[in-house]
Amino acid sequence: MDTDRFLLLPALSLATLTLAFASGAPAAPCVAPDNGAGTATLPIAGCVYEGDVLRITDGLPPGTTIDMASPIFGGWSNASETTGGPLSGNVQQYGAHLLLQMAGTGTLAGFSRSIDLLLPDDGTNHMASGPRTPNASPQTFDIEVLGLRGQANPADPDFGLLRIVGGSDSGMYSPGTTQLTSDGAGHWTADSFFDLTYRIDFIGAPGGALAGRSGSTNGVAHFVLRAVPEPSTLLLTAFGACALGGVRRRRRSSRAPARRARG
Repeated sequence: MDTDRFLLLPALSLATLTLAFASGAPAAPCVAPDNGAGTATLPIAGCVYEGDVLRITDGLPPGTTIDMASPIFGGWSNASETTGGPLSGNVQQYGAHLLLQMAGTGTLAGFSRSIDLLLPDDGTNHMASGPRTPNASPQTFDIEVLGLRGQANPADPDFGLLRIVGGSDSGMYSPGTTQLTSDGAGHWTADSFFDLTYRIDFIGAPGGALAGRSGSTNGVAHFVLRAVPEPSTLLLTAFGACALGGVRRRRRSSRAPARRARG
């Protein structure tokens, strides 16, 4: 299944996938098969939405942030699409993942975490799309994130609570647009984006880097649809990251004796 590609490397999936997206390589187009009704079924397996930056500021010292660049929203499970909804088109319900690569600034410089937030398929995570004309190309229609909700494992060493809430159901209007273009051979290329209005709540875990701190940060992040890299790309990214880490460790170890000799 295409969704398996999203969670291909259990030990490396988050860091490797995030690095692959952040590498600056051109984004591969998101392509979906025709569903037999002259359009494509949403959400599209094998594609994800990549954001610009999510950020935590509230509850942290002045000048300190936790930045989450290139958050990845996807890995759809138990997805369904039905007619209706507030845009008079369809509603998509699903479970998903939100992959976060955290980096601290200010007094939290050096803080770095990779966290996979589970967005459960309990009806709280869903989107709406506007009406489409079957077999027309392109098909351009509005979309809207109705609900996005998930939280980290309560046993996390740094967060007693880490929760994200977004979407219009929570009073946080999150509109976007999708365009489907036919290749004339039974496939649709999808271009899509949305602007997610969100709130991130956190409580620091005792003994962790954020112990004694808590806050709720509101913001807006821009998300764009793109294809998940092929397994070969993910593996090359993983190997490249490991090789770079090895070079840096060797450089540090080779300099260490010289420093001791001078001392």
